[in-house]
Amino acid sequence: MLKKVYNDFDINGNNALERKECKILFALSCDKIGVHRCSEWELDYIISQVSERGDIGITQMEFISGYWMILQQLQKNKKTTKKERYERGGDYFRDELHQMFQTTDPDKA
Repeated sequence: MLKKVYNDFDINGNNALERKECKILFALSCDKIGVHRCSEWELDYIISQVSERGDIGITQMEFISGYWMILQQLQKNKKTTKKERYERGGDYFRDELHQMFQTTDPDKA
């Protein structure tokens, strides 16, 4: 199951979950477990704890072995209320993907 999750979120297929991909995955995970989404520094911290080389992202092996640590870190966030979860709606994933593919990556430009 973790391999499928990893492959689903490795959007560009480069065999590493890059920061943008981790941001989407972690946000959806936070929504699912009912906690606030990660701040930018929390996102960077989790990636640095799981990845040996954070500059390339999280490999599949790192994701599988670090899954419980990722989940524990996300669960440290403050719980959300039902109203907050309702107001977020279900369009976050679609909006993030749309924005991700509309903006150009300055590293590749």
